[in-house]
Amino acid sequence: MSFTLPQYHAPDFREERFQNAPDAVLCPAPRDGVAPENYHATSIYPEYFKVDGQWLLAEESRMDCVAALRDGKIAVVEFRNLKAGEPVVVGRTEDASEGIYVYPDGFGEEKGEAETFAFRQGRSRETAYSMDYDSIYELLRYEKEHGRILWVMGPACAFDHDARAAFAALVRGGYVHGLLAGNALATHDLEASYRRTALGQDIYTQRSVPNGHYNHIDTLNAIRLRGSTAAFIEEGKVTDGIIYECVKHNIPYVLVGSVRDDGPLPEVYGNVYEGQDAMRALVKDATTVICMASTLHTVATGNMTLLGGRIRVRGKQAPRPGQPVGAHHCHQRAGLCGQRQQGRAVTKGEAYMAEEKAYWEGKHFAFFTNKECEYYPCHPVEEGEEFNCLFCYCPLYMLGRDCGGNFTYLENGVKDCSKCLVPHRRNNYGYIASRFQSIVEEMSRREGKGD
Repeated sequence: MSFTLPQYHAPDFREERFQNAPDAVLCPAPRDGVAPENYHATSIYPEYFKVDGQWLLAEESRMDCVAALRDGKIAVVEFRNLKAGEPVVVGRTEDASEGIYVYPDGFGEEKGEAETFAFRQGRSRETAYSMDYDSIYELLRYEKEHGRILWVMGPACAFDHDARAAFAALVRGGYVHGLLAGNALATHDLEASYRRTALGQDIYTQRSVPNGHYNHIDTLNAIRLRGSTAAFIEEGKVTDGIIYECVKHNIPYVLVGSVRDDGPLPEVYGNVYEGQDAMRALVKDATTVICMASTLHTVATGNMTLLGGRIRVRGKQAPRPGQPVGAHHCHQRAGLCGQRQQGRAVTKGEAYMAEEKAYWEGKHFAFFTNKECEYYPCHPVEEGEEFNCLFCYCPLYMLGRDCGGNFTYLENGVKDCSKCLVPHRRNNYGYIASRFQSIVEEMSRREGKGD
């Protein structure tokens, strides 16, 4: 049994219904964050929109968003990110009659001749699932070499000794390219290594230990004292487990908080919309998503995952209508998707890099490298990696914990940013510029207090 990559079959736009269909209707957004009446809400399926007589594929989709025309392309945009006046597709049909076509059958498989009578054709609680697991094994072997495997996990995965060990082995084996979770999964996994308990119970015997209910809070407190999970691990306080292996093997992870969280860990996104952006940065690049033991994060991930992900043709992204197969290679998202990040939580700055191309990209004012500088490079980088010297002294330093970078606090209160590359990556110019309003607000706050 071997895995075969499903082939995407685009619609035949030579058909009469597509040729005779009108252009999609575009109406301006009435204000920031608000869609026009009768907006079209996107789905998880590939969707095409007819603009100026051409059918355009929304290349990266997300459920319950709107389709906006940006720079000649269809962008799928969350309501909160709409800008007043930008053209948004309106119409509630999906059959091409209004220039909107939702296409659920692009990965349809040919089925053999069905039996006239067959007992128990569907799935039930009595159905054997061994074949399903065999299929998953083959899929993982394939994706390890050709794709990116994203895991979505709940805290139950950290409560058992063998479960933690099994997933840690998957990380070491190269079957994990990203992890989405909440505060609890990471906290109890780290607690398991630090105190050998999860939520106060021995991770092997499941027996409660005296004062065990303190253990996860003690773990959180110790990590927060050091400023980051990575610093805690580097001190040798944690020596095994899920997060440990992610840090050691440079696997990016995103932790998004909830109203019930203790602590939380320093890397946890308290702002759910910033957390959404960070999750989507990993989801966009995933070719396989496996969800376990978390309804909350599973539903959230599913809502931002396009069926088929980036539609691929033999490892490449599917061509747009009219484009020859093989001409359109999967693009590499700068920083985050172009290479694995530094074995830690994906920061706000890196999540920003997954946004669409901005006005400053490719401009000389947004990037320069001074290799004659005595300190170049002042942060460790891979050989040949582009290094932006424009922000020699990071303007976001003054934002403290809200800077969006990777740092730890020293005992004297100074931030150690030696492992942070947010201001030095070419594609982070937009993120830095977007935070200047936050800097102004912080300056106003300090001046008002007389700091």
